[in-house]
Amino acid sequence: MAHLATTEEKVDSLAAQMNSMLKLIETFNRWSPEVDKFSTELSKNLKDLTLLVEALEAQPPTAPPLTPKCEEEVRAMGHDAAHPL
Repeated sequence: MAHLATTEEKVDSLAAQMNSMLKLIETFNRWSPEVDKFSTELSKNLKDLTLLVEALEAQPPTAPPLTPKCEEEVRAMGHDAAHPL
């Protein structure tokens, strides 16, 4: 009888492990399509971003806009900001 009880305990333990594995597989099955969808969208967004960067790089450089010099730049050039040239 003791041998049968030990066998039943082992079978119960194996059944619990199998249930745990089945739950894990079910979780993967629910999770996998979401990961695939995210991966596909990420790949598409990366391609779109690459095209935008390539388009920007293909444009000729433009001159920076002319902006008035700040007070520090005027002083660095040896001029008095209160009396610009």
